[in-house]
Amino acid sequence: MIKLDIGCRTQRRDVIGIDPYLVPSDGVKAALDAGLPFKDNSVDVIYAYHVLEHAPDLMKAMEELWRVCKEGSLVYVRVPHASSSYVTWVDPTHRHGLTIETFAAFAMQKRARFELDYARLRFVTPRAGAEPNPLRRLLGNALDSLANHNRAAQYRCERWWGPWVGFDEAFVILRAVKEPPPDHRRQAVEARRALAVAREDGVSAQAAAEPRERRRNITPSAEPKPDLDYSLEDFFRGPYRPDTRFYIDRLSEATQQAADRPWPGRILDVACGPAEEIITLSQRGWEAWGLDASQSMLSLACRKAREQGGEVLLVRAIAETLPFRDSSFDRVTCKGAMDHFAHPEAFVQEVARVLKPDGLAVIALANYESLSCRVGRWLDSALQRVRHKNQGERPYWVPPEDHTFRGTYNQVLDLGGRWLELKGCLGVSLLWLFPGWGKTLEKLPKRLTWTILRTADRAARRAPTMADVVISVWSPRAETKGQETA
Repeated sequence: MIKLDIGCRTQRRDVIGIDPYLVPSDGVKAALDAGLPFKDNSVDVIYAYHVLEHAPDLMKAMEELWRVCKEGSLVYVRVPHASSSYVTWVDPTHRHGLTIETFAAFAMQKRARFELDYARLRFVTPRAGAEPNPLRRLLGNALDSLANHNRAAQYRCERWWGPWVGFDEAFVILRAVKEPPPDHRRQAVEARRALAVAREDGVSAQAAAEPRERRRNITPSAEPKPDLDYSLEDFFRGPYRPDTRFYIDRLSEATQQAADRPWPGRILDVACGPAEEIITLSQRGWEAWGLDASQSMLSLACRKAREQGGEVLLVRAIAETLPFRDSSFDRVTCKGAMDHFAHPEAFVQEVARVLKPDGLAVIALANYESLSCRVGRWLDSALQRVRHKNQGERPYWVPPEDHTFRGTYNQVLDLGGRWLELKGCLGVSLLWLFPGWGKTLEKLPKRLTWTILRTADRAARRAPTMADVVISVWSPRAETKGQETA
């Protein structure tokens, strides 16, 4: 097994030291940017501690590491973290400010493809001959725990609050991948051709697209089937507490606002249910279409449209095979239903197909990592340890059995895949269903109750990771539309 220590920083005895200046007796005098004296696919492990920030050309250095690595070889990297301007630039030989996301981006490189296996931020880096201040060490332990809770926490740290604190170091473990990244353009063309053939043969869109690589996070664990008979009784049942009433009304209002624009056009609401949003938009001049798999829901939508004087065209179909021509709609909405679909990825592909090049898709998805779910889950875990018994019914932070995947903010960021491009996200509602929250609001004066709920909603809008629902706005990717035209 060949192990390299670039820069000779690890003090390990089972490695070959590589350095252009100070070389141990069993080392090799070489520079990373000039090329390593090893054959392709010959090295098993590489240690690169505080080396890459000195590289004149980071891409060239990563390509050289990738060249000598075998398939699956590990590269251990330590670099000064870019959030600390002092640590990053105190050394005049440093050329780059690096973050965890910098290394995550190499997953899509062709000649230097690495998967990020592990990552950690460090607020305090041990230095030779110096002990950190005890208070700084205590603060560092707290910040390290907060920043490294999971990959999403690391992203939020680097994106938002990390630069205010300044982390000393990033430690990552990269795994070399010799296969090139997926060719999304070629896969998109093949998927479109398969879908066209499937429509001619009467095969479902998902069956046609089955051979293509599917996204791991939204693939159902078991083979689900569309629910064609659900009704309004399968959802919330009254009487509603204030937090639930506000949640339902605000979600409908926010979805409608995200889809609306000054001049009307054609809008499709997938899994429309009672179709309340598009009925309102139809009264503003929109050509409104509602699609649902349930005849009961379509009958309810038809009755509501007649009662409210709205003109809505209703179609019974499933979301994975939309019966419309390419580039037919200015807006496509889907409120709280995508995690019920049997094949969510096929739905995303269909949305991109039926949208016009300048159209937008508005997708609302329940967030099972909201502030309410996180705190509720933690409280329940603490109570179980005290009472030594489990809760009988399904907790509200656990998705129901009819959900095909678990909606979270990070999941929302990946929904579009290679078909849709994310334009923005906003949160709706805060602390919905939290134990005792609804009962407390009922006891307060009505005006105070709604003031609290609106204030919490404004906070959720700015912090969608904490919100009860995440509304995302998407546009078709330009390359996808270009392939359709071709």
